[in-house]
Amino acid sequence: MKKTGNPSNAKTGPALVRQANIENVLQLMRQADTFSKVDLARDSGISTTTMTKLFNQLEKAGLIEKDRIDHESFGRPRTLYRLAADKVCVLASVIDIDETTVAAYSLNGAVNKDSEVTFPTGRSLTGFYDRLAEAMRAARDSDGRKCLLTAVCLPGLIDRRSGNSVFCPNIHWLENTAPAKEIAQRLKLKARVLHEEKALSLIQQRKGLQDFLLMDFSGGVGAGVVCDGKLLNGHSGFAGEIGHITVEPDGQLCGCGNRGCLETVASDRAYFQALESTSKAKAVNNVLKYQAIGLAAAINLFNPQVIYLHTALSREVPDYLERIRKLAKARALAPAAAGCTIELAEAGKLQGTALHAIDRVLQATTA
Repeated sequence: MKKTGNPSNAKTGPALVRQANIENVLQLMRQADTFSKVDLARDSGISTTTMTKLFNQLEKAGLIEKDRIDHESFGRPRTLYRLAADKVCVLASVIDIDETTVAAYSLNGAVNKDSEVTFPTGRSLTGFYDRLAEAMRAARDSDGRKCLLTAVCLPGLIDRRSGNSVFCPNIHWLENTAPAKEIAQRLKLKARVLHEEKALSLIQQRKGLQDFLLMDFSGGVGAGVVCDGKLLNGHSGFAGEIGHITVEPDGQLCGCGNRGCLETVASDRAYFQALESTSKAKAVNNVLKYQAIGLAAAINLFNPQVIYLHTALSREVPDYLERIRKLAKARALAPAAAGCTIELAEAGKLQGTALHAIDRVLQATTA
């Protein structure tokens, strides 16, 4: 008879609880500039003995380091730690339609600006991964610290099991490639791949909200959906492609092959293309109209507490946030709109990619 249940290597019972507790501690570490064993034990409910073992493990791996002795707290002085900043780093890379950027980050999330390398993405696969690996080597050498892992962020559909790019409407030549594998082979370094909306969502997750959306209106249009504190991946990892809902059945041809997709009329790219043939006021009004349609659909579908917006229009249009809030809420169901706040997203894809790399380094050490 075929046995059912969890495979032998799956975490169950006490092991699962322990890993969940450790995940909580790692999250608390990522959210604080400095932390102590006593404070984290109290805030997470983990015993000081277990916490000491965890700290020893992370310190031995070079992932945390002593910051200072705190003499100001009540009781005995306590040693404050921080995520490693001096000896190790991770590399983050964002592949975008026009350019690709690489930079080194400390485990505390700080970027080394001197390490940043940017180059044209190009229009074909020929030589691309060699150029990306070369940029990563340059960033790593400029930084000088030991690099523990690199993460690559890109648009399109990424299979969450294989990590392969299976469909990329705006960079078709990336399709059917394995970015993490290509980089790992060239750099002899562990590599991860993630979708650009996940990178942006990771930054907002640090705020601790349980139900929010990240709407990205940059090169294309996509959404990161966080429900009950977890990012919605979908069966294959393709969830969030709101940019490919049809809003104009006979509209412009989209990179995905269909016509009239939301991203053909609501993205920053659509806005800058419109400026070539019409006035700024008309281009702004048209793009805002379609962004509002997309936001209203997202509000009605997911009932988020907050929607964070990533768009160049926030810099192009002085009263952007006020206008988009008004337009979106006029189209959404009133009860859902009343409970939803619309804000601008913080930071960008490169930092979110670095946070993903940092998470993976910490999780791999404590698994």
